[in-house]
Amino acid sequence: MSTSKDDPGFTPAEYEIKTLLRKPVFQHGVMLLRKKWGVPSDGFPDNKSNNAWRDKVEGSMVSDYQSDVFELLHELALAERWYSGVSYYIQTNQPGMLRAQTETPIRFEYEGNFRQPKRVRSMWVQIDADTTEREIIEAFKYSRELFGPFKKKQQPKNLDRDLKVYDHYLKGEKNTIIAAWLNENYEGAFTTEDVKKILQRMKRKLN
Repeated sequence: MSTSKDDPGFTPAEYEIKTLLRKPVFQHGVMLLRKKWGVPSDGFPDNKSNNAWRDKVEGSMVSDYQSDVFELLHELALAERWYSGVSYYIQTNQPGMLRAQTETPIRFEYEGNFRQPKRVRSMWVQIDADTTEREIIEAFKYSRELFGPFKKKQQPKNLDRDLKVYDHYLKGEKNTIIAAWLNENYEGAFTTEDVKKILQRMKRKLN
């Protein structure tokens, strides 16, 4: 029996990346593009082979490759700023570059010079097709924080637990069985209604 009682908190970026990587449509699209463009099924194992592939593709077919990646972004309702991170994942199977694409782009204009302390003069927020109302509100809050105390944002929790619940659901287990498993492995009194809410949340994230 697992002794884990709670999951660590995840930053919004980690939460978004982890759910993206679990989406079947994302993994299916990645595998199709790897097969089409001659990328190993697990990505290139080293920089040398990856760079050789990039030299070949960028020298002759880069526009077609880019179009395919942008088509995948469109299918996933992701903004074009995700291109670099998704393309790097296709080539290397490494999700590291995805993190930079999760945040709503914010740019600043500073006043002053190298002899004077810089101060933010103004701030821009880039709004894309996948920008949420929450992100806009958070960006506004951040603009206020420039002139006051920093406020920590609430971090999503229990993602690993909820993914495990979803895995039990995929195995065909009933909500009563899943609730019993939750009560055995996590603190709290879970009911079938709790299981139902978790599954609804995961279905929205993964499908």
